[in-house]
Amino acid sequence: MTQKEQELAIVTPLLEEYGFTLIDRKENERPDFVASTEKGRVVGIEVTEVRDMSRPQIEATEYVVDQMLQKYTDSRKDLYDGIYSVGIYQDIIHDGVRIKPLEKQLFQELDGFISGTCTEGSIVKRVTRHISGSLLVSREPGHLTWVHSLPQDLLDKAVSKKAKKLKEYQALPQNKDSGINEYWLLIYIPGKEGWEIWAGIHPTVPSGYSSIFITDGFNHYRIQ
Repeated sequence: MTQKEQELAIVTPLLEEYGFTLIDRKENERPDFVASTEKGRVVGIEVTEVRDMSRPQIEATEYVVDQMLQKYTDSRKDLYDGIYSVGIYQDIIHDGVRIKPLEKQLFQELDGFISGTCTEGSIVKRVTRHISGSLLVSREPGHLTWVHSLPQDLLDKAVSKKAKKLKEYQALPQNKDSGINEYWLLIYIPGKEGWEIWAGIHPTVPSGYSSIFITDGFNHYRIQ
């Protein structure tokens, strides 16, 4: 699959939800896509991908977290009626030396979240129980998978980078001729990055885009 084909696969669900149809353009024209509605609304869409280049440095920590959650699951056979995702604070994940000594505290917070007696922890951000038909339905009952949020600095860096390109796109004659009246930025987060995709994260830098969306290729949320 070429990069353009991958971008098309990423943007198609968003276009379908909002009722847009792609306008044919040359492959090297910018932004990545231009689409319109039957009522004449025209939008230019730029797609960008965010990766954590320091990821290898935290893979060892992720492995430890996986092992700890498996240990917790093995000790809680009563969890086998559900599928759970665990949100862990980002600074814990990026500081590998901190997580292992906190196993007891992690287990206590998991107990509290699952029983409903705890709504805020210093390690665990949230625990979500998923029902049949959810994103995690392929998991075996009793499985705990963990997720963590996209780092704010990586999100802001991606937005700032594309904000610099926006004025360039707006000035292009072909875009003026296309009648583009708004620009969207679609930020793609590959699933293997392990970041949580949800509507609660927002850029803290100006972008100039009418709307900013975040997607993992399956789910997408408007975050601005």
